[in-house]
Amino acid sequence: MKGSPDDTSKQMKNRPEQEKQEQISALARQVLSLARDNILVSLRFFDVALTGLIWKEAPGNGAIATDGKVLQYDPVYILKEYEKEPKRVTRMLLHTLLHCIFYHNFQYDKRDRECWDLAVDLAVENTILELQVPSVQVETDREAVAKIRVWKEDVGVLTAERIYKYMRTNPISDREKQELNRLFYRDSHALWMPKEELVVSKEQWQKISERIKADLKAFSKARNNTE
Repeated sequence: MKGSPDDTSKQMKNRPEQEKQEQISALARQVLSLARDNILVSLRFFDVALTGLIWKEAPGNGAIATDGKVLQYDPVYILKEYEKEPKRVTRMLLHTLLHCIFYHNFQYDKRDRECWDLAVDLAVENTILELQVPSVQVETDREAVAKIRVWKEDVGVLTAERIYKYMRTNPISDREKQELNRLFYRDSHALWMPKEELVVSKEQWQKISERIKADLKAFSKARNNTE
């Protein structure tokens, strides 16, 4: 049975919007694919971590996020960030992967979430900056390096646990929180709350993590020997 003329008219009106959304989806996926390839060119040992995440669109969430098994992303957000600065998306993807590699997301329910969010973002961004990979460098890096230098003076080695412990015993101001978010926020942690079942378990990420941490150490050592 054919649809009524009114139904046909509605379909014709909706088609341009549908085509627009399909184009946005395709472009966002291309941008993410480019970001993935940029990471693999510079850091080949991230291949297992990258293939361990399933990509899934989440229109309207205004962020990129993962629970350790699915990487959710807002296509419009991805394109807007890419337009502002192309390397931002590569940086976001690497940042998100490092959270999983250091299994920050598996400890979320046992922490003060605001402090843990700030601590893990600072720790991950410090790791990225120490790698000195050109494909993920962004405009705010100089400011970020200066901020990290101050935190190292107070905390020492910037692991998430050390930063978190310092923040809990030395509460920081709202102004400092805003500054840390401006410089180090890359992804949403909204999916980090534990679920009954995880396709990629903590143990699996731990195995991936052990391999990548060793490769990161070798990468940093090789880079330092060439400087």
